[in-house]
Amino acid sequence: MINAIELRQQGLKAIDRALKDNDEGIIAFKGKPKYVVVPFEKYDELKALELDMAYMKIIKNIKDGEFTLLKTSDDIDRHIESLKV
Repeated sequence: MINAIELRQQGLKAIDRALKDNDEGIIAFKGKPKYVVVPFEKYDELKALELDMAYMKIIKNIKDGEFTLLKTSDDIDRHIESLKV
């Protein structure tokens, strides 16, 4: 774990040290975990997994008939407005 003071004083060196033997580093503020730092390659991997999960959820919803077909631009506009609420 990297505390905020160490991060402020040592910057990237503190992060590099934390990531040397771990896939992630936790930055603590006032003794409590506040942020997670990961190498960019790991971040890309996590984002790809997130997109894969969203895609699988969409495919399941389509198979289960849990979707609404929007046929006109007015339908789309109404749907967008309903998402803002």
